Amino acid sequence: MYRILLFKFTSIDNIVLKEVITYLRSKNFEAHSITEITHLNASMFNWKKLQYDAKKIMDYIYEKYSGLPYDSIIGIGCIDAYTENEEYILSYSKGKISLIFTYRYRDNDGGADLSKFIERVKKEVLHGVGHTLGLKDCTTPNCVMREVKNLKDIDNKGLNFCPNCMYLLNIHYKS
Repeated sequence: MYRILLFKFTSIDNIVLKEVITYLRSKNFEAHSITEITHLNASMFNWKKLQYDAKKIMDYIYEKYSGLPYDSIIGIGCIDAYTENEEYILSYSKGKISLIFTYRYRDNDGGADLSKFIERVKKEVLHGVGHTLGLKDCTTPNCVMREVKNLKDIDNKGLNFCPNCMYLLNIHYKS
């Protein structure tokens, strides 16, 4: 059974975290969480862009958590982040760590009820788990591993791995 650790790098409603953990457990993952917030420092923030640098956050988180005995480590935070090649990103993965940036998970009008927001977070967390376990982006339309660029892409994909991605995960499945 794959072991997953979730942590927050901003304040996240406990309902969201509990729903994500329950969801991961329903997918037969052993999911745990750290209740304290892992604080980011100001050097990770780009004052010209008014966004966080995802690479700087990843470098910090990777150094802090990569040695822990988990197969997948997922950070969730309500911040706006970018990379050198992307004006904004919704998530970012490296090795066994994936960061989920939920700042843009609300609709443009500030909407998206809590259930829709939670569904988006679940999809992107499972997508991040897939990357940390070695899966690449998938072209199957309903697969949770389908690459996303915006909220519509998240909403249009499913909450599950496609049969091929499940097969690839099972090849590397730890018992």
